[in-house]
Amino acid sequence: MRLIVYSHDAFGLGNISRMLAICKYLLDTSSENSILLISGSPVLHSFRMPQGLDYIKLPCLGRDKSGKISAKFLGKKPQQVAKLRSEIIKAAIINFEPNLILVDKKPYGLQGELKSTLTYLKQHSPKTKLVLLLRDILDAPSITIKEWNKNGYYQALQHYYHQILIVGIPEVFDIIKEYNFPQSIANKTKFCGYIRREYGCKPPEVIRQELNLKADEKLVLVTPGGGGDGYHLVATYLQGLEQLPSQSNIRSLIIYGPEMPEELSQNLLQIAHKFSQVQISEFTDFKTSASCFR
Repeated sequence: MRLIVYSHDAFGLGNISRMLAICKYLLDTSSENSILLISGSPVLHSFRMPQGLDYIKLPCLGRDKSGKISAKFLGKKPQQVAKLRSEIIKAAIINFEPNLILVDKKPYGLQGELKSTLTYLKQHSPKTKLVLLLRDILDAPSITIKEWNKNGYYQALQHYYHQILIVGIPEVFDIIKEYNFPQSIANKTKFCGYIRREYGCKPPEVIRQELNLKADEKLVLVTPGGGGDGYHLVATYLQGLEQLPSQSNIRSLIIYGPEMPEELSQNLLQIAHKFSQVQISEFTDFKTSASCFR
């Protein structure tokens, strides 16, 4: 089966990490699956890709200090970048001819960049299955319902999508009830439970050795994810280290994230270098067992 997975990724690493985990599961389930991932994540190339998965990197859209969508790197207006992304997505789908398209979170894509593709599929490829993936809690119900009504998302789900998959369970958060799904959408909505995080590739003993940890040293991992809004978390932690005794047996591993503004990350590097028991870096996709952090 040929699948296309769309993950817009304007901010942070949560969406792309979740979609990559789903891709890996689908590939582990069947060797006949072939997946093309389309994403705007600026660090997509840094993740390890399993056999059977390839990707198209879209020009980046991000958010400025006011929270508005903006071009992250290109000297273009966000509308121009969205148009370019839209044409790349449509061309990829036409040429790859997927059996199924899995869309992450936004029914029309970021800045409506999927609209022309959805229209094309409806007219020229009606057998291609369209599935929307949602995490269970998007925002407060009042905010989400207002946004969905404003952007026409309910109509999009009724008109274009064959199924809606929810990462979660209704006992924790019933998205159908909380976000006022009409019956026509509720009928094609399925709860899938939560994504299980796999243990890493290396045992804790090997990781402790690579980090040169002594037998009596404890390791604290500090990470704000993508890091776009994580400066104060890391800075506060570093301030807290100053309160510890000089002979403390705590080692700190800080991964501040690739989306942290450079001037802020440089400031953290300067502060961290004052502590001999701190290791700090920008990014890793390395997975490990939680037991190594005990």
